Amino acid sequence: MAILKGINHIGEPCARVLDFRIYFYEMCKSFECNGIRHFLDPESIDVFNALLDKTEGRYTLGVYEELSNYAKRRYARLPESEKETGPAIDTKLIQLNRRKIKSIRECGIKHDVSEDDIDINALVDSIEQRVLEQHYLNNNKSVFYTLDNGLNNFKPLSVFLSDSNYTFWESLQIDQHSCVVSALVLKPEFQAVLSQSQNITKFYLIKKLLVNDQTDFVAVDFTKLSLVLAEHPELQDALTSEEVRLIKIDIMSTHIRSNIEAPSVLNSQNNIRLQSINKPPSRDVTTLLSSSDKLLSVSDVSDMLWNLNLLKPYAKQDNSESLPVSLLQYVIRPRMATQKISVAVNNNNDCRMEDRFHCNTTCIVIHRKTKKSFVGKTLNFSTKGLAVKFDESLDFNANDEVLVTLPSVSRRMNRTVKNQTYSVIEGDGTLLRLKVEGVAKEHQGRQLLSDFLQRYCGQLKASGKTEDILGLTQALRSVVSANHESMPFTYVMDKRTSFIEHLGVGNISISNLEKKIIFMICSDLHQVRCLLNM
Repeated sequence: MAILKGINHIGEPCARVLDFRIYFYEMCKSFECNGIRHFLDPESIDVFNALLDKTEGRYTLGVYEELSNYAKRRYARLPESEKETGPAIDTKLIQLNRRKIKSIRECGIKHDVSEDDIDINALVDSIEQRVLEQHYLNNNKSVFYTLDNGLNNFKPLSVFLSDSNYTFWESLQIDQHSCVVSALVLKPEFQAVLSQSQNITKFYLIKKLLVNDQTDFVAVDFTKLSLVLAEHPELQDALTSEEVRLIKIDIMSTHIRSNIEAPSVLNSQNNIRLQSINKPPSRDVTTLLSSSDKLLSVSDVSDMLWNLNLLKPYAKQDNSESLPVSLLQYVIRPRMATQKISVAVNNNNDCRMEDRFHCNTTCIVIHRKTKKSFVGKTLNFSTKGLAVKFDESLDFNANDEVLVTLPSVSRRMNRTVKNQTYSVIEGDGTLLRLKVEGVAKEHQGRQLLSDFLQRYCGQLKASGKTEDILGLTQALRSVVSANHESMPFTYVMDKRTSFIEHLGVGNISISNLEKKIIFMICSDLHQVRCLLNM
């Protein structure tokens, strides 16, 4: 039997990449077979083709292992002077918690570059942190919740979403105000876990049920699945079907309040985006998160069930379509109404230099050439431009110059600012999009809107943002990037080599030993590439 298993193993199809640049760097070249690109030296290519002849053209685990072992033996026999090594790559650790970056702390925040030059190291560190933070937030598929303290039963306070995890979050909703997380945290066994001070990871097998037009979820601690099925064998079919999902829950203990503000090292009186980043969190945001000391992330790791055959030991007994009554004891619907969770959605595609705010106010537009005037209402504006809606269709062309007056804004600011020059970006029937024309510093209209937004932005809703409380998205960006269990990284690939360039770390202290382990992992490029191609 053991011999038969061995034969079956070496005959299994293989999708792993053979990369011998770690042994014969200068001699290797790209070699593609069955849609998989390998990096092999000429002798290895000859052996590879010879092995494929024996397997009738099939790339199997036996071929992979035979060729890998052959390359290792060849490399071991080489004299030390002839052994080639690839270029030394120093993977850079980047702390995503800005408060733990030494150069930024020493430089201080809100540094006014118009008065003094900023330390170049602090600026570079700040830019690298922001870039990797955005990379992490844009690609992260986990959903993050901040939880209230133990006195309030760790109820979810807010949730941070993005384009990458929005669909997953929707799939976890039970009703308008309840979700899998808000139901799980009320369970006594989960309350006991949350009461602990250390970081903890839990795995749950969940299954969505629709009974009498009502959505419910069944949740079973995956580590206790064998005990559950031993007690209720009739649940094997229900809990091992393709409809079940495996979710990973990471519970991180941290002081949320200290992480909600992450100002820039730069200061600018003429840039609304920098002013927004540097502005302290609003009273509503601070009040909401002040009592929170737990960050909880939920990840969909259902692929592990099928790729690793985790449910194979629990084979199905029958194909009954009816749900056993014993399954109801694992339903997690809350018995009482749960409080509303404040939602903040990070916009992955926001490329604007500064925020644009919704505002409906009177706008007078005069065409510079024809001298005709029109009265409309602004839909939104920033310091650089505005969108205006009119009751009648207008005949404007791109680049036409117009004079703009915002009488209500001028009155609010106790100023007399009239007929400011703008140019038409786009004229689409009754909608007109305009941008500031001329020197920014000398443009009174731009300065008027800059001062207006600085004073009233807390009362206006930013265009393109979805957040229940103004400023919550920015606060949760900082909290999530500073506290995470995963290690986001940038991976560089070119014709000759590939390596991990930047590695992001969260709100943890990395000892010298841990650093050595990380760099050992990063230097083993063969293993990294195998993982990426699995």
